[in-house]
Amino acid sequence: MEACAQVLFSYGVASGTHITLSSYNKVTNNCYRDSVWLCVLNSCTSLVSGFAVFSCLGFMAEKQGIPIEKVVTSGPGLAFIAFPQAVAMMPVPQLWAACFFIMLILLGLDTVVRYTTNGDSRGNLRGNLRGNSRGDLRGDSRGDLKGDSRGDLRGNSRGLETLTSSMIDMFPGQMRRPWRREILLVVFSSFTFLLQITLTTQGGVYQFELIDYYGANGICVLFVSLVQCVAVGWAFGAERICDALEDMTGQRPGVFYTVCWRYVTPLICTPLKTSDGSVYPNWAYNLGWAIAISSVVTIPIWAVSKIYFTEGSFRQ
Repeated sequence: MEACAQVLFSYGVASGTHITLSSYNKVTNNCYRDSVWLCVLNSCTSLVSGFAVFSCLGFMAEKQGIPIEKVVTSGPGLAFIAFPQAVAMMPVPQLWAACFFIMLILLGLDTVVRYTTNGDSRGNLRGNLRGNSRGDLRGDSRGDLKGDSRGDLRGNSRGLETLTSSMIDMFPGQMRRPWRREILLVVFSSFTFLLQITLTTQGGVYQFELIDYYGANGICVLFVSLVQCVAVGWAFGAERICDALEDMTGQRPGVFYTVCWRYVTPLICTPLKTSDGSVYPNWAYNLGWAIAISSVVTIPIWAVSKIYFTEGSFRQ
């Protein structure tokens, strides 16, 4: 499970990132090309990073005369224990240490600092995606694909962008008023800041590992991926997705994609029971599962509420 979750986390799947950021693209954007380049570049980056990580760990294992798996485990210890020790053994260690920690700072800022992209318009796909046939995806409804509403949508970090874009789509009349988006960002950032203060205490590393394992990785990512596959392949319909993609890009996905959406990917994303090897008291395990459930429970609640309050039968 951890290997599968790591792949999904590395590619940014099931976090809403790709869905949100791709909504700023033109309708005729070649999503196939972007998907291929994303996989290729991410795999190459992981390969290069692996060379850097395991060369340092292998060097330390050789120096200490122990197997590489006993040098250090993954997680905070890799960045703040193993690498600083390896850097200290290199020529001009001050330079390499400065470069390494600057890289860590920039990596953290990449997920926090806001960046602004004015003038981007998001295509409103709802009118097209609600079509029951291919004909609905063409003609007059294509105007919806060209982005009739040009809200002042500015990008920021991936997590905040996903939140703000979702809120704007849900409550466009309220959220597109002046300063509403900025107020939402301030409130959300302040709330998360207060929640994370405890992670800086003496026992914060244990809280970090508990939250990281149960709340932000593993079974939660796989569950969200499974729900997305069911929504695309069965709820909305794989054929309707293929019709929409053909209308937007001029290329119709093959049967391979339909089979993956409906059967292969949901089967792979089926959560498996595993353990991270850490030992916690029973109340900590209960807290961890509560964190995990709290991060995904809104999905079935929202789905049931939308089905209940939407007119028509369940099949419709």
